[in-house]
Amino acid sequence: MVPTYEELIQNLVDAVNQEGDSKWKQAESMALLVHRHQVKPGQVASEVGCSSEKVRQYVKAAIAFYDPDTRAQDLSMRHHIIAADTEDPEATIQEALEQGWSTRQMTQALKGEGEEQPLKKAQKIFKDLCELVEQDEYPGQWLKEQVHTLALSW
Repeated sequence: MVPTYEELIQNLVDAVNQEGDSKWKQAESMALLVHRHQVKPGQVASEVGCSSEKVRQYVKAAIAFYDPDTRAQDLSMRHHIIAADTEDPEATIQEALEQGWSTRQMTQALKGEGEEQPLKKAQKIFKDLCELVEQDEYPGQWLKEQVHTLALSW
């Protein structure tokens, strides 16, 4: 049986005042309120004293990691919220755990930023350069001349 609105709100208020696993209790209660009881995130937020954005993020994380066995106990709720926004949240959270990513590092890695970004950018430029040079049209010829001139200056 699905808990009543009042029971869920009380669970949520109790959970907000605790730490640790209570964030998952909050997320699960928020998900039930929003999806089963059709309560808008803004209403849940005003009832428990948090932002509606937090409610939406927690709901998304609760859905993505509904099975407690898929949650990384050594990572924060913020890690799970970030992972919930990916195509494969479980694989993403596992990678974050294996890599020992902070939430900042995780966000950068998912956006393709960080230490590998300059290499990826260079690889893309080189690929685009090769495609243009292979063309027999004017842009390809012009680019060949420019690269040759640049190479001579090194």
